[in-house]
Amino acid sequence: MPKVTVLHGISKHVLEVDCGVDCSEVTLEDLARAVAARTGVPISNQKLIHKGQTLKDLEQTLSSCGVKEGAKLMLVGSQNNAGEEEMQHKLEELEGGVEKLSLRLSDIRQELDGIENGFLEESLKPSALSKLSRRVKGQMEQFVKLLEQELPEGRTNLRVKRKNVVRKIQLSLEKCDSIEHDLAVQREKLSSYSLTLPD
Repeated sequence: MPKVTVLHGISKHVLEVDCGVDCSEVTLEDLARAVAARTGVPISNQKLIHKGQTLKDLEQTLSSCGVKEGAKLMLVGSQNNAGEEEMQHKLEELEGGVEKLSLRLSDIRQELDGIENGFLEESLKPSALSKLSRRVKGQMEQFVKLLEQELPEGRTNLRVKRKNVVRKIQLSLEKCDSIEHDLAVQREKLSSYSLTLPD
């Protein structure tokens, strides 16, 4: 177990990083977890500095970062306050909602692909397309409702997470538009097909 000293403000923490079986594979993330446990500073708020270099890649091993037994690191960061914890939780819930809606949207896309590939009898297509259209519109409404929610602002890590959630919603809305377009194309094909049928 490598021992390192972490300076945080006026505090000095000597940490032993649990390395399991192979100590050569201890990652920066392992160290960050140990720092979070000792200092209360969550990993997302941590900035660890070693010999003037900010350690960023959590998957990198300590040895590849040049952090050896007895190394001294500086920690910049602070604990979340209760308000930030609540904002973090709200963003995580929102992100989970976006993921669920995105999965439903993927199901709709698969059903539409099946129709486009001829896996549905022609006589059943109008009804199926109509149902898919209603489902897509429902999804769009749900995504817009998520966007209309007051999203929490906060420190940089919360702003980045918020921005990512908004971007996921925007991408999902673009997928909804794409599906709507493809549904319109299929309806157009059906109407032209029914016009060409002999009486």
